[in-house]
Amino acid sequence: MTLEGNVPLGDKWAIALGAWYDRFSTTPWLPVVGVVGAPSQKWDIELVFPDAKISYMPDEISTYSLFVELQGNSYRIPSRQLVELSQTRIGIAYERCLTTQLSIKVESGWLLDRNFDFHPGALTAHANDTPFVDVGLSCNW
Repeated sequence: MTLEGNVPLGDKWAIALGAWYDRFSTTPWLPVVGVVGAPSQKWDIELVFPDAKISYMPDEISTYSLFVELQGNSYRIPSRQLVELSQTRIGIAYERCLTTQLSIKVESGWLLDRNFDFHPGALTAHANDTPFVDVGLSCNW
C-alpha cells in the first residue's frame, strides 16, 4: 500500500512525499520522496523513490517510457512460511490506447538483484540477473 501526496513547486513541478507499507515485510515502511513534473505537454518526469520514470507522449494515444523500479512483495506458501520477493527492474515501455477504454502496454528490460527470502529460517535464494518482457492489457471503466 502506498500513500503519497504532492507539494506544488510552481505550475509544472511538485515534491512527492509519502510512505509505502507492507505488513509482511522485514522492512514494513519505506519513504516515498522525490520530484514530479511535466516540463511540456509531451514529457512527464517522475523521479520518486522507490520508482523513477521519464515518459514521452508524441500524440494522444502513444507513450514511450524509461523506468527504474524497486519491487517487492510477500507471499505465504502452504508450509506457512513467509516468502519475500525483492527485485530491481530497469527498462523501456510502450503503451498505446486502442480505444477510449482499452490500452496495451509492453515493457522490456533487465531484472537485477532478484532475491527470495524465506521466513522463519535463514534460506535466501538469489536469481541471476535476467532480461524480461511484460505485455499487459488495461481496461478502464
